[in-house]
Formats: sequence, C-alpha cells, structure tokens
Amino acid sequence: MVKRLRLKLAVYFALFVLILYELGVLGSVGIFQWGLSRSMDILLQDLLAETRPSIEIVNEIPSLTNWARAAKREHSPVLAIVQIYDQDRKLIQNFGPVGVKKLASGHVSNKDQTISVRSLYQPIIHQGKAYGFLQIQVSTESNDKIFNDMLLATFLVMPFLALGVVVAGYQFAGIALKPVEETLSLFKRFVADAGHELKTPISVIEAATETLSVVDENEPITKSDLEFELQTITKANRRMKELTSDLLFLAKVEDQAIIFRRREIIMSELIEEVVDQFRPLARSKNLTIELDADTPVIIDGEPESVHQAISNLLSNAVRYTDHGKISVRLTENEVFAVVEVSDTGIGISESDKDNIFHRFHRSDESRSREAGGAGLGLSIVKAVLEAHKGSVTVDSQLGSGSTFTVRFPKKLI
Repeated sequence: MVKRLRLKLAVYFALFVLILYELGVLGSVGIFQWGLSRSMDILLQDLLAETRPSIEIVNEIPSLTNWARAAKREHSPVLAIVQIYDQDRKLIQNFGPVGVKKLASGHVSNKDQTISVRSLYQPIIHQGKAYGFLQIQVSTESNDKIFNDMLLATFLVMPFLALGVVVAGYQFAGIALKPVEETLSLFKRFVADAGHELKTPISVIEAATETLSVVDENEPITKSDLEFELQTITKANRRMKELTSDLLFLAKVEDQAIIFRRREIIMSELIEEVVDQFRPLARSKNLTIELDADTPVIIDGEPESVHQAISNLLSNAVRYTDHGKISVRLTENEVFAVVEVSDTGIGISESDKDNIFHRFHRSDESRSREAGGAGLGLSIVKAVLEAHKGSVTVDSQLGSGSTFTVRFPKKLI
C-alpha cells in the first residue's frame, strides 16, 4: 500500500511540476515575444522619423525617388522595407527587400505565409494637407527563428524534465512517507501485541465461565471453587480494564492536541502528591520512599500526563523492589526540571535497556505478569516526555536497582 501511495505521490508531483513548468514557459515565451515586438516597434518608429523628412511632393503625389537614388549613389542599401501609399491606400512606391503589400501596423504576413514582417505606418502631412501614408516594415524571420528554437528546446527538454521530476518525486515521496510507513508498522505491531495481551485474560474468563456453566449432579461446584473462579474472572477483568485504560491514555498522550491543554505546573507539589499516593503501597512491602523535592521549579505542561508519567516510574519502582528504599529527587538546570526516581530493586540487564520503552515489553516475563501490568508504563512515560519536548534515560545494573531520569523543559519567564 505504501509503495502504491509513493508512486501516486511521485506522479502527482511530476504532473504538478510539469504544469507549473508549462505555465512558466508560456509566460516566459509571451514576455519574450512581447519584448521582441516592442523592440521592433521602437526600431520602426526611429526609421519613420528618419525617413519622413526625405519625402517630396511631386505633382500632388508623395515620393522617395530622390532619397532612394542618393542611397544608391552612397552604396547604402535599404535594409528595411519602405513603402509609399496614396490616399486611397494603394501602393505607389516600394524600396528595399520584398515586403507585404498591405497598409497595417503590427505583425503582418502575406497570404501564403512566406513573408512575415513587423509593420508600422503614419500619414504623410505636408502644409496641413494629407497626401498618403509612409510605411516601414522589417522582416521577423530572425526573431521567428529564435522564437521557434526556444519552443523546440522547451518541448525537447520536457521528456527529460518529466523523467527527472518523477525520479526526484519518487525519492522525496519515500522520504515524506517514511514516518507514515513507520507509523503503520508500529500500528500493526501494536494491534498484534494488544491482541496478544487481551487474548490471555479473555481466555481465562472464557475458561472460568465454562467451568461455572458445567453442572454435574454427582460433583456439584463447591463454595471454594466458585470463589476461586470468580476471583479468576475478577483478576482477568481488572487486567483488561487496566490494559484498555493504558491504551486509551497512550493514544491521548500521542495526540498533538495535548499542547493546547498545557498550563503552569509546580513540580515539587505534583511530585509530593504522587509520592503520598504510593506511600501506603510501599509500606505494605516494607519499603521506604525518600523525597527531596524542595526545588522551586515550574514547567509548562499537561498536568494529567505529567502526573501519570511520574506515577508510572514510582509504580515500577515499587513493583520491582522487594526490600530497601526508593528515592525521588527534584533538581533543575538552566533548561530542564530534572526528576530522578531510584530504587534498590531487581535492576535491568544491558540487553533490555534499549527495549524497555517499547510497548508491551517486559524484562522478566514471569515476574512482570505476577507483579501485574501490561508493559505499557514506560512507553507512556516516553510518550509524555516526547510530547513535552523532554527526555527520559535509565541507569541500571542487574540486581542492584535502577535510576530513571526524566527532564521536562522549564517554563520560560
């Protein structure tokens, strides 16, 4: 699907670029043609102004005969087409190359299109009386050749341009779709993992309900058996509830709209609130929680997600620590509010450090299932930090405990 989408994007990109190219070429050609015509009109005006004083009125008819003879004697060929028309617009004199015998201004050609000229005329006025018209024409052959060569070059370049644009578009589409491809891959893996995680509690509930539904008169279900199956169903149901809750929270955190729900958070107060929530659970496992969060640091964040991130770190610390203590420390530097959560628990192996932030990952599968959780806690922490432009790191040794460090950008003052 991604490959087809990439190819479509490349084709659409190529069509878009070629359309822009054609529009640009047409615009450039139009401007170029207008410039050529304008320069020729200026030349014609100069020639008219230069030739007009040489016109003589002979027997009430305008003439350039003497002007032509003088040019011939001086071996000065007439390069432009010079024409004299009478009042009835009939050609009476023609000098220079072969032109178009038509009184007109602008681009003019003969009937068979063999001659193409740029023409300009003006009336011949002598002592307040009109005698006819003086017309100057110049050939457009060289300009037409330049114009045609330009169009030919445009069409010759187009296939190579199209090929280059398609190749470039395909490459750029690949770069643009890479995040989409990665997202689809993560989504597929996510669905597969979520399905696998949900499959276990569903199977447990199905087995328990099947046991309860089987009635044997010879061996009736005892009260203890009934309580056991109901507890099994309750635990599986709780597991599914926690899993769906984590999945929904993770989806909400990854929604970019989180930036619109941010407000000022006093980190010392938030951390103290989280720690107070976990003290009873820690005491039940004979753990102590040491808190050092007197630093007056403020961040600009989304309270619910920041609270959840710190809670997940403390939850993991309590879950995987059987004795000793847990330390929570808040510090700051010029840019970040830094929260460190340390424990004296089972620790993390070097091979697992790169994977612990992946969804549904468990360092110790049997231990994790016994302790509870679906392996989404640290992936939620990472998502929260990424949404806040922060970071999370871990320093741990197997059997010696772990220290998770999260950094939230401080509020700009």
